[in-house]
Amino acid sequence: MVDEPSAGAYYGSIVAAPYGKLIFSRLFEYLGEEKQDPNAKVEYVIMPDLVGLSLTEAAVKLKELELDFELDGEGEIVLQQLPPVSSEIAKGTQIVLIT
Repeated sequence: MVDEPSAGAYYGSIVAAPYGKLIFSRLFEYLGEEKQDPNAKVEYVIMPDLVGLSLTEAAVKLKELELDFELDGEGEIVLQQLPPVSSEIAKGTQIVLIT
């Protein structure tokens, strides 16, 4: 029915989108229920100032706070960070270190 519609409009937004919406909304509901424990409390930490630190020093601080990170750049020194210093963030949040 979606691959070869026989009548009406043949646009993907009209033929396929409603099915995609249904599939993805149910998928997100399922994944959300699997991952969220209603009894679990979210723990927050304050984002430290990592600018000027080496990648090793920054990684150690982030690990202590139970935060993950990804790198943007190829340097050895942190030039910028996202989120900014003093932000309250949930443990497990992905931090971006710009080098």
